[in-house]
Amino acid sequence: MVDLTGALGFLKIFIRDSKIPFFFLFITGIFNFSPTIFLGKLGFLSFVKSFHIYIGLIFLVCFVWLLILLIDTIYMVVKAQIIYFLSIKRLKSRLKHLENDELPYIKGYKNSNIQYFEIYDGVAKKLELDGIIFRVSSVSNNNGGRLLSFAFSINPLAKKYLLKTIWRK
Repeated sequence: MVDLTGALGFLKIFIRDSKIPFFFLFITGIFNFSPTIFLGKLGFLSFVKSFHIYIGLIFLVCFVWLLILLIDTIYMVVKAQIIYFLSIKRLKSRLKHLENDELPYIKGYKNSNIQYFEIYDGVAKKLELDGIIFRVSSVSNNNGGRLLSFAFSINPLAKKYLLKTIWRK
């Protein structure tokens, strides 16, 4: 029976860390593309001639793996930018269509960044779920006799948009 746990452990490290495939790519690149005189002086000529196919295969696998890592990184950056753009677009659309019962809650943020609302306040919860405001602290404050009032702050992007459009009027 062949024990593959060591090989699998190496494979896990190889997959997670891009330094290892880069190292193997560099070394096998030297073995594959260096002049024979250089390899002879280093004493690797007979090794390279004996294992040339395997060295080339390792070079190819490492090159493809680093290419996949590069494509994955580019994909993740583009995906994050698209998600950010769509969230800004959704936030602006939501701010354009504020309901009448939400306007007094939002107007309070014109001169302040923090307001206190009760945890059971449905309008504040709706604004929080839409990403317009967010709870600053998980500790309640006995503000004005309210037992479960929490500090809420406005999303900076929402405030910037409101200052440019709705509050400018």
